[in-house]
Amino acid sequence: MKFGIKSLQEVSSDIAITIERKGGLYDHSGVVDPFYKHLYENKLALFDHLTRLATQRHYDDSNRTLKFGIINCADIGGFACVGDEQIDFIGIHFGTISLVSAIFTRMLCNPNIFPHIGNPSLETNTGQSFYIPVKEDLTNFPASRPNCPIRGAFSKLLVLTGLSFIFGHEIAHISNGHFGIINKTKHKDLQKRRTELSPLENQAIELDADRGAAEWTLLYTEIVRGARPLFQVECDDSLGIAWREFYVIEIETVKYCFFACYITLRMTSPDHWSLDTQQARYPPLPPFRMGALIQIYIFALMEFLEMSFEDAQHRVWDWCIETEQAFTDLMGESGKGKLQLNGIVSFFRNVDDYNERVDQAYKSLADELSEHAMSETSKTALKRHKTCGYVVMKGWQQGVEFIGILDSTASMRISNNQ
Repeated sequence: MKFGIKSLQEVSSDIAITIERKGGLYDHSGVVDPFYKHLYENKLALFDHLTRLATQRHYDDSNRTLKFGIINCADIGGFACVGDEQIDFIGIHFGTISLVSAIFTRMLCNPNIFPHIGNPSLETNTGQSFYIPVKEDLTNFPASRPNCPIRGAFSKLLVLTGLSFIFGHEIAHISNGHFGIINKTKHKDLQKRRTELSPLENQAIELDADRGAAEWTLLYTEIVRGARPLFQVECDDSLGIAWREFYVIEIETVKYCFFACYITLRMTSPDHWSLDTQQARYPPLPPFRMGALIQIYIFALMEFLEMSFEDAQHRVWDWCIETEQAFTDLMGESGKGKLQLNGIVSFFRNVDDYNERVDQAYKSLADELSEHAMSETSKTALKRHKTCGYVVMKGWQQGVEFIGILDSTASMRISNNQ
């Protein structure tokens, strides 16, 4: 593990103070069960790999370094620091790792979720869940080992994909220049101090980090797909079969990426979104982030797989319904739940022009962000895909009434599922 820290002496004092305040570094020796230990080691390898990719993309031509660590905190979350002594840092709460692992492994214990993967008849839905805890709960909501080895291996791929989205969000906060603005609001010199970010500006920054996170997730999976000759995945063992299910067909890979990213947002989401509630909170609430993610993937399909807007929209909405159904199945007493789309549909029905206001807030920050954003180095590991810039509800900018179309589609699908 080249980029992960094992002691606070490996970072600057300001970062060390932040880590201590948030719970300190997690003691890896506490993970002893072989199943959990293998899961945990895979996650450390993932974070190390993503940090290496970020270093190759943004740091190799600079005098700064990027490190990461696991934080002894049960809450869902992570954070990034642009610290002193030319060190940047990403911290991921152990609670995040625990809950993301629990959700996806328990899903694959349910024979109704992804029944085409492995042998679902071996599953007894022992991972049945009546609620998603707001923080790590190893007693009532631990990770579960699916009985089918193929489904077990597949669940680990989903876990890693979901965590790459969370980790990528923190990378984007650093690379996209967000901290340059945030740190100016805390400048010791009052003459140089920037005014506090408005709620709309804060939401714009968070949604921009989600865009970066989605890009990192797709980049990582593209690297994995391209490295197939290096992996031992051609045999018919559980890992080989699960890997091929996840990675061989590109459109299926993109679907599983969407599924994993969406679930990491959905797991903390209320079943309703309103303008009044959103305006009272500075971070974008989960339904807003879920709606933005839908749009990100629509434009990804349009740009990289050359789909029409209509085909991409219908494809991603189908994925959204499949993901929401899996979430309700996870929560259902019998392992089969009733489709519940209130959260995402209420966002599209109530958002009105709020997305445009957030978009304008982002545009107002664009020049400032560009001053602090990290440039790409000459050693970028993989040619960076073109991006659509700020993509939240960007369908409007192409003259397409995205919300109205999706709302109509949602109404039709809801009617068909009642």
